[in-house]
Amino acid sequence: MDNVIFYIDGLNLYNGLKKAKLRSYYWLDLEKLTNSLSIKNQKILKIKYFTSMVSSSFDQLKFNRQQSYMKALKTIKNLRIFFGRHQRSTIRCNNCKHIIKNFNEKMTDVNIATEMLKDAFNNECNVQVLISGDSDLIPICSTIRKLQNTTLIIYFPPKRQTDRMKKCCHSWYSIFIKNIKNSQFPNPVIDRNGNKIIKPAYWS
Repeated sequence: MDNVIFYIDGLNLYNGLKKAKLRSYYWLDLEKLTNSLSIKNQKILKIKYFTSMVSSSFDQLKFNRQQSYMKALKTIKNLRIFFGRHQRSTIRCNNCKHIIKNFNEKMTDVNIATEMLKDAFNNECNVQVLISGDSDLIPICSTIRKLQNTTLIIYFPPKRQTDRMKKCCHSWYSIFIKNIKNSQFPNPVIDRNGNKIIKPAYWS
């Protein structure tokens, strides 16, 4: 039996779903998804999800939707959320010179790399599964692949496939849209206290 830990790059997964025009499937149950991706003789020990919260000052509605999703994710017993942060920045339009306020996600790549390396060092699992197509993760993937005690598998979200990352793992696959569609939370989700967590109407 292989012991498996999943590492999910939340923003990369979200952007893949967005590019694939799958907004109605953002209400994604990561326990169902990881179960659909695992194979016989694999035991999922943990699911580690990495993201950062959208600033409410930047987009209150998006913040509220993300908050609802975080509450739904917290009903999954073996899932842990690791938060980075959004850093305010500005973009100047080359044509009109207008300055646009923006927020960039920080720390997620570092958090993923830290957890993967720590788990490998401590022999927490013998299979690591990364869900991401972010080429910034190539250094940690290359490092994990060279270890004797850990097998690295990469699953690319829809529209996120990166050729350079394929060389940095033992095997790679694409997440099919059917995996996404068949891995949805119920609506509503009921938490351990009996509270209802409603899917954002914008995602319907």
